[in-house]
Amino acid sequence: MFYMNFSLKGIPKAELHLHLEGFIGPRFLYGLVKKYKIISHVNSIADARRLYDYPDFDGFLKAFTFAVDCMRSPEDYKTLAEYAVSSLIKQNVAYAELIFSPCIPVLRQKLDYFEVLDAVLEGCEIGRKQVLEINI
Repeated sequence: MFYMNFSLKGIPKAELHLHLEGFIGPRFLYGLVKKYKIISHVNSIADARRLYDYPDFDGFLKAFTFAVDCMRSPEDYKTLAEYAVSSLIKQNVAYAELIFSPCIPVLRQKLDYFEVLDAVLEGCEIGRKQVLEINI
């Protein structure tokens, strides 16, 4: 049997087809709920964690839609992009193809597509300056 005697942490990695919205974790989500005083079933970080404990694809879609519905401003997207980039850098990701779904914020929250896109690009800029190549 072959055993590796090295850590994978030091090896540069690539992330392909990585959804920005996938970085909306329980803590980030609860922060949005509090920030916008959203009346929902998410009243704590524990509630937000339970939202992500879905049993099937329908549960995933409900959690995804709720989380993205809580993104109410381009600034939220900038903050999320900054968080995503810092997480990728910590994992020694050198290249990432980041995808985001502008349909929900544009159609449901009435946000301007180009303002959201600019915010995502601005949030990714820190990573570009620190070694991470990002394509959106």
